[in-house]
Amino acid sequence: MAFAENSHDVIVSCLSKQTLQEIEGLDPAQCGFGREECCEPLPAKLPGSMALKEHLFF
Repeated sequence: MAFAENSHDVIVSCLSKQTLQEIEGLDPAQCGFGREECCEPLPAKLPGSMALKEHLFF
């Protein structure tokens, strides 16, 4: 899979001006990743989920 140098620019170039305006008008409190339900613990039986119990240093 090839990656574009700036994938954001590639995505933006594929969207209409109306779609971009609609995205910009979204309320982050309702649609963003900072919502309460995005920060809850993952369900134990969710496929591919895992809980980190150790600290990782990169």
